[in-house]
Amino acid sequence: TVLIASLILVFSGFAMAQSDEAAVLDNALKACQTRPPANDQEKETPCLETALDVCVEKEDTAGWGARCATRAEQLWDKELNRVYKELQGRLTLKERNALIASQRSWIQYRNTEFKLIDSMYSFEKGTMNISFNAHARKGVVMKRALALKHYLEGYSPDTMAK
Repeated sequence: TVLIASLILVFSGFAMAQSDEAAVLDNALKACQTRPPANDQEKETPCLETALDVCVEKEDTAGWGARCATRAEQLWDKELNRVYKELQGRLTLKERNALIASQRSWIQYRNTEFKLIDSMYSFEKGTMNISFNAHARKGVVMKRALALKHYLEGYSPDTMAK
């Protein structure tokens, strides 16, 4: 019963504060995107990850960190879909079919990986797992978005096989 009460408190706080962390993350993302990188490390770090760090540092609680990571996952998913559509538009029919098959396989992988993450970082094992779970799920989506972005940035019809 103590665990259930704790989860109710965490999730009720999640619902009430959802817009707060979204605003913090979105504002940090806009700030990162509008200024040039200060050093090589900033050049290599996606703005969304920098913004996530800013969001997480604002409040040192598992619930807040989880909400920041969940919002970051949503934004990475949006970026993944944007890049996927742009990449599809540049590819030949053969390449596009390969991309579609790859994406379908990745979605199955993602769903299976999310089940593993949910199992390993179950909420019943403690409230810190809420944050671990959200960050791990975000990482899965981020990696795919960055992989597709790498393909998009490196794609040239002249150098790719037809």
